[in-house]
Amino acid sequence: MRRFVIHSIWFGFLVVLMSGCGSVAQNSFDDEESNETVAKIEKYISFFAWDGIDGYERLDSRLGRYGNPTIYLNPVDDGEYKFAENTQILQSYNAKVWYLMSSGFSSEVYPSKDYIKEQIDKIVAYNQNHTQQVLGMSFDIEPWIDFEDQNSSDNKDDWQEYLDFMSEARDMLHDKGLKISISIPFWIDKQSEAFPNDRPINYDVIDIADEVIVMTYTIFADRVEPYAKTSLKYASSHSTDIKIALEMVENNQEDNVSFYTHPEDIKDILYMDLNYTTFKGYTIHTLDAFLDSGIGI
Repeated sequence: MRRFVIHSIWFGFLVVLMSGCGSVAQNSFDDEESNETVAKIEKYISFFAWDGIDGYERLDSRLGRYGNPTIYLNPVDDGEYKFAENTQILQSYNAKVWYLMSSGFSSEVYPSKDYIKEQIDKIVAYNQNHTQQVLGMSFDIEPWIDFEDQNSSDNKDDWQEYLDFMSEARDMLHDKGLKISISIPFWIDKQSEAFPNDRPINYDVIDIADEVIVMTYTIFADRVEPYAKTSLKYASSHSTDIKIALEMVENNQEDNVSFYTHPEDIKDILYMDLNYTTFKGYTIHTLDAFLDSGIGI
């Protein structure tokens, strides 16, 4: 998510899940790959752009097997609000753009409703004056990082507040013809007494969103689908798209959650297709990390 830190509150949970990992089977992705396969994965790449778009012009030559990417764009670039300016640049490269919203914009867990409305109005104004449209607003909100115990029933009201916030944001966006995308960690797909509706809370998020990005926090190809499976299956009965996010940002706590030290290995996952109608591809966290890695895909 915004800055890749595996918080100590739930880091132990990740370590248990990722212990004993086997090696990833190597695939051959040489230049003889069929045109059919290239076409099949054309839509399957997107990036979180938290730190501006400096160097974006280098991206095009690195996406040989993919079509035009989708960019989740932080409106603040080097301390300045540059959403319209940077959106125009991205769209000149035929990229699709979402406005990226996070609690990182204030000291509060949630951005205020007034701030969200103000930013929605800016998106609407932009869309009224440009042929290429901003798709909507993508939320990266993480109230769970402050929970002492992820599974405690003491968190039930906090989880309900999270769902209420997302529902209200969705209504505000839909009222203006815009979509909502929500990023979630993979581990909220299990039943917990902490969740307010007696079911895994990823179901509730899928009911709210037009798109859900599942953060898998793994470098192992054989774990990607299991970590996202319940979301993919549940979304198949809804109109919600599912993307799977992969980490490339440096992580000093656990090597098995980010491709930072072995960026070439990310291809083993990026070239996998998952047989779900709701699966809409992979999202890399972050654009900067990918550009700095030097790899092409």
